[in-house]
Amino acid sequence: MGNLGSPTVRAVTSLLALALVLTPGVGDARTAKTQTEVSQAACGAGARTLAEPGEVLFPEVGNGGYRSVHTDLHLVYDAHRNRFLSGTHAVLRLESTQCLTELSLDFQRNDPDRRPGGPRLRVDSITVDGRPAAYRFAQPTYPGNPSGPDDPDPQAHQQGQQDPVGGPEHNPLPPACSPGLSGKDGRHARDGEPCPATKLVITPDRSIPAGGSFLVDVRYHGRPGLHADADGARDGWWATRGGAVTNTEPLGSQAWMPLNNHPSAKPTYDVWVRTQRGKTVIANGARRGARQHRPGPRFSKGSQTVHWRSTDPVASYLVLVLVGDYTQRSFTRHGVRYRLLQDAHIPRGQRRVNARRLAQLDDSTTFLRRFSGPFPFTTDGAAVTLPGHDDMEMQTMIVFSEGALDTSTLFHENMHQWWGDAVTQASFDMVWFKEGLATFAETLRRARIVAHDGHRSAAFRRSLRQQFNRTYRSDGRFWTVAPSDPTPWHYFSGSSTYRRPAAMYDALYLTLGHRRFTRVLKGLQRQHAGSTLTRRQWERPFLAQMPTAHCRAVLSRFFHQWIDTAYAPGGGRHRPRLTAPDVAGGGFPAQCR
Repeated sequence: MGNLGSPTVRAVTSLLALALVLTPGVGDARTAKTQTEVSQAACGAGARTLAEPGEVLFPEVGNGGYRSVHTDLHLVYDAHRNRFLSGTHAVLRLESTQCLTELSLDFQRNDPDRRPGGPRLRVDSITVDGRPAAYRFAQPTYPGNPSGPDDPDPQAHQQGQQDPVGGPEHNPLPPACSPGLSGKDGRHARDGEPCPATKLVITPDRSIPAGGSFLVDVRYHGRPGLHADADGARDGWWATRGGAVTNTEPLGSQAWMPLNNHPSAKPTYDVWVRTQRGKTVIANGARRGARQHRPGPRFSKGSQTVHWRSTDPVASYLVLVLVGDYTQRSFTRHGVRYRLLQDAHIPRGQRRVNARRLAQLDDSTTFLRRFSGPFPFTTDGAAVTLPGHDDMEMQTMIVFSEGALDTSTLFHENMHQWWGDAVTQASFDMVWFKEGLATFAETLRRARIVAHDGHRSAAFRRSLRQQFNRTYRSDGRFWTVAPSDPTPWHYFSGSSTYRRPAAMYDALYLTLGHRRFTRVLKGLQRQHAGSTLTRRQWERPFLAQMPTAHCRAVLSRFFHQWIDTAYAPGGGRHRPRLTAPDVAGGGFPAQCR
């Protein structure tokens, strides 16, 4: 892929210009043709990954050459058979960042192991700006492959969780994708196996100029389903009794819709779902209306089309669709529209218990605003669904599984509406940033109970110190994985994703105090809501709270110890030494507090 600033293209351009000058009788037609050839030479295929070279954490997802702006999602969904019918299509409004002859999306049309619940989808047609486009499915390759994404070497398209794949004696190349495992498989059981062909490569009939807006319309049908993760978990489109719900972190969205499946891709959404009449339909944002349809061949008892719109950008793993039989309660408080739902098939007694806990969502929002600032959306909600998947902070609608919820998890998932949803990690290895804050919300809730709601009281800080000390005394393998270096195998398991980052935030709060700590969080919300956050952008405002260069250096060492350091097993001296005042470990110098 070239650009007009490259030495090669500059040389070609100069030679063509010289040829025009020296060749007699060259008219306007020849000049136009030559200019077209130069323009085409500057065009190329968009990258098929957004990962850095050598990356082993989900290197297969993300696509370059364009920016995701908006998606119109039209689902024709038979909730009784769990099928997308003909007429289902995704219209992606994209903005090119280079001249494109080819682009790609992430779309998993099937499960290579044919597991129950896996997707079985078929693309019917694709258009680019209304014109038919060619398309094919391709395996991902490892980021930075000098031979390009279509490298004929099969070793360039293998699964793995380490670089090189399976060790240098097996495959000297980096992995092209993270493996998908079932629960019985070992950690590296699939290292070296071929990656599934999850890259939907689209070739328009004419190149797309840089800086232009264009529409890609993908029509498809079939059974949406689940993506298998490296730790044995599954995520995606979960069929439930009477419908379905999406629960998709980290990669499951591609098992039911084509998209740029990277957390940094955050388009806005309009979602239309046509399904059986009488079903509850929920998506991100606010409901815009519904239309009723008469009975027909596909919906014998009639159907409805429900429209939802999110004017706030939505990260790839937070796109919500919920269809089923639900009881609902809604109300507006402090400018936020709340919706509380429960699957009607949950036993009545459990629904009463759930209702009391769901009613605390508004209280949770009010309390957490003290730390993170105004609630970032105009709608909030929670749905209790039937068992099968994990609890998940889908944007503007928390989804609870197992037919029940607990209040601590309610606070955790609601904190995600600020951190993860409004402000999203720029890369997968920043997962600690948002999961740590969500787990810290549970710490704050426990301190609030002890202090009877007084977050400025001595009892509140005492509880935070006690909770920190309990975490800090952890031994065994608690400290052996650096939060900034997660692997596909333990992405959502272990202390490095949740408890260790939460303890770090606890120590930061005790060191900086309420005013300076919340100044940072509220400032990050003002600057990055609707967008993403890098490590440097996260770290910089905390450092700015330090009074001197020496104190900033101390805080940098603190971050390195808590986020970037893998310690030997056992705890004790094998853990961060910089902590906070009046807690276990070593506090900051007094002049830095």
